[in-house]
Amino acid sequence: MLKNFWYGIEVSSAVKDRPVSVVLMGERIVLYRDSQGRIHALGDRCVHRGAALSAGWVEGNCIRCPYHGWTFDSRGECVDIPANPRGLPIPKRGRVTTYPVREKYGFVWLFWGDIAPAVAPPIPDFPQFMDPQLRCVYGQYTWQANFTRVMENTIDCSHTMFMHRKSLGNADDAIIPDYDMRIGEWEAEAVLPISIKRLVGLWRWISRKDAKTERVYRVCLPNITFIGLKFDHFYLDTFVISIPVSPTVTVSKWALMRNFLKFPFVDEQTRKVGVRLLSEDERAVKTQDPLVCPFLNNSTDLLQASDGTVIAYRRLLKKCHDLGWWQEASVPAPLDTPSNLTLTP
Repeated sequence: MLKNFWYGIEVSSAVKDRPVSVVLMGERIVLYRDSQGRIHALGDRCVHRGAALSAGWVEGNCIRCPYHGWTFDSRGECVDIPANPRGLPIPKRGRVTTYPVREKYGFVWLFWGDIAPAVAPPIPDFPQFMDPQLRCVYGQYTWQANFTRVMENTIDCSHTMFMHRKSLGNADDAIIPDYDMRIGEWEAEAVLPISIKRLVGLWRWISRKDAKTERVYRVCLPNITFIGLKFDHFYLDTFVISIPVSPTVTVSKWALMRNFLKFPFVDEQTRKVGVRLLSEDERAVKTQDPLVCPFLNNSTDLLQASDGTVIAYRRLLKKCHDLGWWQEASVPAPLDTPSNLTLTP
């Protein structure tokens, strides 16, 4: 995974009155809100006997371990050991790791790295989240694949007519016209005019015959991809954070924004379509070899001009590797997180 970036790791609305456990490349992290609604992130392991803090509960601005009641504040310091006599000093080692965390675009962002967050690459701008004309629907999908392959798939512009031939309909041909890449310091973007015909479902309703579809593909390090789809004056924007849980498991959490059919009963259908498209992609993505995209040596892949978005992403990965910002995985943690075992006081 990459370090020294802000990672999108959870949807803000998922962190309510109980702790939530997330896993970032084998490292367990617990998220919780204090009495003022502020969000905090700590290492999800009590220093006493190794129990998951995410299985405990929140008390004021602190989180209490369910096993023996050790309590930790938002700075990660233990402030109470119930079994000890009053007045007995708490050991200096009685603390857990803390992580800088913030909220933006309806997601929780955690800084992972060894430089000051203030000088790290910022969370990129996505004005779509401030557009009152767009209705936003959140969802998620778990892949049995490496996150670099998931990221590449999301910005790939030539697989739609094959992987999604039953969902999106067939194109007259599979030719991808030449397109330009805009490559920034930590991101890349391409805009393609693509005509998709014989559409099915909602797209048949919102598009006229032979309508030109404009697609925007954007990838932002460390784990953001964006696809903007335009049919005349209809928009469907898909914002995805891909969380590297382990070398072979990735969790994608997304926000789908649309300016049409903005009715609540359409939301669930929109969510189901998102899951179906990703499940179709996974059938191919999980078979890719090697496991991690070969961004240091492309000798295993025969990339073409149509792979411009993928080529740009790999260049960004290599840049981070050359800076020493590439980090090997920790021991993979089980996918079933301890948040499912929450105990109430």
